[in-house]
Amino acid sequence: MSKLRHLAVAGVALAVAGVSTGVASAQPSFSSCADGSAECALIDVPLDRAAPAGARVPIAITRVRGTSPAAVPLVTLTGGPGQAGLGSLPGGVAAMRMISRITGGRDVISLDQRGTGVSALRCLAIGDAGASTPQSSLVAAVFSCANEIGPARVNYTTRATVQDLEQVRQELGLDRWGMLGISYGTLVGTTYARQHPARVDRLVLDSPVPLEGEDATSTELFAAARRVLDEICDGGGCAGVTRDPIADTRRLAQRLERRPVLGIEVDARGRARRAAFGGPRAQGALLQALVNGDQNATARAASPAGVRSALRGDSSMLLRITGDEPSSESPRRQSDALFLATICQESAVPWTTGDPAIARRAALRGVFDAQPASAFAPFTASDAWGADVWPICIGWPEAETSRPPAGGIPESVPTMILVGTEDIRTPLEAGRRIATVSPSARVVPVRGAGHSVLSEERRCVDAAMRTFFNGETASEAVCDRFSRDEPFIPIPPTGLG
Repeated sequence: MSKLRHLAVAGVALAVAGVSTGVASAQPSFSSCADGSAECALIDVPLDRAAPAGARVPIAITRVRGTSPAAVPLVTLTGGPGQAGLGSLPGGVAAMRMISRITGGRDVISLDQRGTGVSALRCLAIGDAGASTPQSSLVAAVFSCANEIGPARVNYTTRATVQDLEQVRQELGLDRWGMLGISYGTLVGTTYARQHPARVDRLVLDSPVPLEGEDATSTELFAAARRVLDEICDGGGCAGVTRDPIADTRRLAQRLERRPVLGIEVDARGRARRAAFGGPRAQGALLQALVNGDQNATARAASPAGVRSALRGDSSMLLRITGDEPSSESPRRQSDALFLATICQESAVPWTTGDPAIARRAALRGVFDAQPASAFAPFTASDAWGADVWPICIGWPEAETSRPPAGGIPESVPTMILVGTEDIRTPLEAGRRIATVSPSARVVPVRGAGHSVLSEERRCVDAAMRTFFNGETASEAVCDRFSRDEPFIPIPPTGLG
């Protein structure tokens, strides 16, 4: 899951796809997938658990058979909220086979959580939204999206997904299974483990979100940003660019509050045009540029030079890092409608369902204003407001219809937490906080990695996984060694001279 994402989904014609009526089959019937690479099946679950005879949602399941039939199977839980199961797993079936090998030959299961894949939630209203879309327009689009989905929107929560998982486990005839969650998938996994600890063999959390879900100001993110900026420049990595990336970022953030910085932007067709970066009408652009580097090592390596270049009057590099092309990705792979339905309904926002938009905005402003400026440093409160999702949730009708349960992960569930030290949206600080309240949880920091550690294919991570699934505790120092592969990125010239 991204804490800071811009809504960029290709619009389609239906508000809710894949919802049917009828009853579920007693047992799933697996058959060869269309490409013959694995086994596929569908399981129907109730859209509303309070009305089990009503509409149903299909959950698509993919299974790769391992070499150890007696081993406890492992289910993978992708992020978002909104990412499809197999469709969003980096490497697809090949990744599932790799996971099977490094976990001792287990069967590996991937599934589409409700509202993703074959049951994707879809909204025309947010089809053309991008990073530069004014926040007021996004709020209106979010309200329209909620109306498109209709009353069924209240059924798309983490709690409902956990209930689906338990039904899937029962229908597959499994006594127990292991869980591997990535980003938002870690919240699904931890919530399931807290409700059904006897059913969880082992739990891996890759880039975990807080156990209690999200909060309105995400101040932990800013502490991580300061640390990551320092780490990027470790060992002379910013030589010739800057001596102090944090001070540079602070200066630029303050400048962008007053006015944008111009640069050259190139669109998907290769056409160059003058464009503005940041400024009062695009608050949060600088923070978004840094967070985008979570999943792009090249963008991380470029950010110090991009900031320095913008201080010299050229924002071209930062414009390239952030981008602003509406995504062509299908809602079946990434449903931003589900992202809104889940995040806006179960996060700690400072308003209630019946509050009007003007009261919601005032309440949220109060939360931000109550924080000292140091909480957002080297960015500003305007950056936090402009880049965060909570102002957009002002447009979602429901608020806090569902919340993750309180408490840590039960001691009976062995848990390994993988966190990239250069991950900002789900930072190392959050992973360590989970471990402090979860007796069986151990953190493995992965030096130099960003968000979604497993997608970086580090040998040390594979080794940690093998150790963990062999019943041993992986060393916290197993991924301490790191050599940055990205080339040195200098400040770009502003002219031929």
